[in-house]
Amino acid sequence: RRGRRSRPVPGRRRAGRRVAPGHGAALTRRRRRRNRSPSSTARTRAALETEHLLAVAASLAERISAGRKKQLQPLENKVNKLLSKVGMPNARLKADWQTEKELTAFGKDNIEFLFDANVPVTETGKTGQFLPVRKVASGGELSRLMLCIKSLVAQTVDLPTMIFDEIDTGISGEAARQVGIIMKEMAASRQVICITHQPQIAGEADAHFF
Repeated sequence: RRGRRSRPVPGRRRAGRRVAPGHGAALTRRRRRRNRSPSSTARTRAALETEHLLAVAASLAERISAGRKKQLQPLENKVNKLLSKVGMPNARLKADWQTEKELTAFGKDNIEFLFDANVPVTETGKTGQFLPVRKVASGGELSRLMLCIKSLVAQTVDLPTMIFDEIDTGISGEAARQVGIIMKEMAASRQVICITHQPQIAGEADAHFF
């Protein structure tokens, strides 16, 4: 109706209220902190969690590394002893150990096995001819080397089936017999399949397929 004053809208009054000098900037900063606080908190929490997990991983890597160092030398000695039984008396296996600056999927260690199939007997016992196994070992040497390593691993790890091919390359007589004996011992608790031309090895099997 004419002459009647309209009521003020509360929202408009709040929107139009005056802010004391200097308080506007502080209010804006509070609003900005409030708006980005959740994401900032999440980033801080993620950083702390990442730092904690890295510390746990580093601790585990130290324990694994200590265990590897403890077992490495005995492993080399046992493998080299078995190599002489399977017809490679001058062959030697050793490990090249490097410590990584950063953690990897394998921990803090970088280990590569080196091999020399014909270490000559010298006064020092060192030849410097060790190279990575993948580069120097022939098919037959690699098969016999793996036989030695797997025979040791099989003592603590359950391997249901093991297959060997060309394991008799370059051997005969007593060396072939020793290979057959090692596989016979392994077959006592698992299935061992071997392709061979040596009667000394085949004679140790429980079944033959032609």
